[in-house]
Amino acid sequence: MTDFAEQIERALAQAGLSSTDGAAVGVVRDGRPVVRHCRGDANRVLERPFRTDSGFRICSITKHFTCLLILMAEEEGLLSLDGSPNDALPVELPFHQDLRIIDLCKNRSGLRDYWCAAMLFGATAETRFNREDADRLLASCAKDADAPGTRYAYCNTNFLILGRILEHVYGRSLHELLRDRIFTVAGLSATYLGAETARPLPGWTAGYAPDQEGLARPAHTDIVWEGDAGIVSTLDDLLAWEKQFHDASAPLHRLLRRLTDTAESDDARTGYRLGMRVAARRGREEHLHTGGLRGWRSARLFLPEQRLSVVVLLNHMTEPASIARRVADAALGDDSDDPSAGAGSDAAPTGDPQILLDRETGLIARLTKGDAAASLSCGGRSFPALMKDGDAYRRTDDNGERIDLSRHGDAWRLALPDENDRRVFAPVIAPTGPAAAQRFAGAYAHGDGLGEVRIEERPDGLVILFEGFLGRSPALPLTLQEDDVATFSCTRALDHPPPGEFTCRRRSDGDAEQLTISCWHAHTIVFTRSSP
Repeated sequence: MTDFAEQIERALAQAGLSSTDGAAVGVVRDGRPVVRHCRGDANRVLERPFRTDSGFRICSITKHFTCLLILMAEEEGLLSLDGSPNDALPVELPFHQDLRIIDLCKNRSGLRDYWCAAMLFGATAETRFNREDADRLLASCAKDADAPGTRYAYCNTNFLILGRILEHVYGRSLHELLRDRIFTVAGLSATYLGAETARPLPGWTAGYAPDQEGLARPAHTDIVWEGDAGIVSTLDDLLAWEKQFHDASAPLHRLLRRLTDTAESDDARTGYRLGMRVAARRGREEHLHTGGLRGWRSARLFLPEQRLSVVVLLNHMTEPASIARRVADAALGDDSDDPSAGAGSDAAPTGDPQILLDRETGLIARLTKGDAAASLSCGGRSFPALMKDGDAYRRTDDNGERIDLSRHGDAWRLALPDENDRRVFAPVIAPTGPAAAQRFAGAYAHGDGLGEVRIEERPDGLVILFEGFLGRSPALPLTLQEDDVATFSCTRALDHPPPGEFTCRRRSDGDAEQLTISCWHAHTIVFTRSSP
């Protein structure tokens, strides 16, 4: 094993990989692959080792390929980045009047994430979810969305729509466009749009995820995704792809530069550009995107000034970005401690969390404080290891983004300046008694006819059930936080990561009683009471 391979193995061991956990890691320097390192099992049942040509789902790394096609269409006069998506779609959707195609590319659309929303219409983690199902959800995700153009919010719906736009303006399938306009041009012979996740991969690579007992099991999903996460590739092809970023004479280099060019941004306050995140770490500009599905994790890291790329492919649920960064540091001879890694771990807060409510979005948050650090979770998103700074708690996370949590009277203000996002959380008002639970019970129907929510009182408390066009969910415990606010958890979903905690808020709108359900990436989905 070479010295560099040993350094990669140390990075994998630091991330907690066992000797049999599969991984493929590659490094490109100055446009030339300098290491290809594979280890562990691509398929544990068939005892297939991970190889550089093993097929792999790169998941959300797909997004910058989709944006590259959008730039091609713009340069060919088929669409305008400043135009409405409805100008380039076959069917008009109820978008905000100010939404532009560029907002979709930069995750600034204000739309709801369709993978999160699907869980409210009867989906389970193993549900078959096809292209037609996605189209049925699009209108619901677009209706009454937030104003677009400023605040960053990661949203797969954006890239689903971009894929539909490309198919319409070119009159060809996204599979054909990716193959002919990108993969063939870049010499990626083993890369393709593998939209159906239930289909086997070349080399029979399989993904693994822990079951409820924590044991690794083959991860089964049966979804169809395309512009947001559908590409299948190999380590060999992904390293060849990096040449397009490194080599100014490569055929796609100029367009790829536009993906992260600040001149493309009329609002540089958010770090997400066109299908790719741009951040600073250790004084170096880095372009990073990760991908995930149950059983699959991936990361692509590019340091433009150092002309260095790292690709990490894992067929299990280990977080890949930290591995990519450790490998990049090793390649650059940087063995200093990462100031963001493990920040606050020695002073991790403990104890019961304080329950807070963002009354604007209707999201419940949980704040845990210690002598030197605090953590906040809200709607499925976590902000750990916030270090005490006077009356506030702060941290710069692994992506170089600032997180500020400050007290304002009894309330707490969360500021995410790199996402242009600010939220205020106030203490909840404890439920008054059993009557509050009784008022929640009943059936609520979705206005677009996509499904129904039922809340039932049972001997051990409230439960919530979803039945809709995607199936019927199991009963989930529903916990009252205020008289008209309750929460439930969704820990397994179609996509990764799962939505986490949803907040339900009951309110009256004239004669109608409404139930709005929200998580961080899909908020204010409205159901109206249909029966007691």
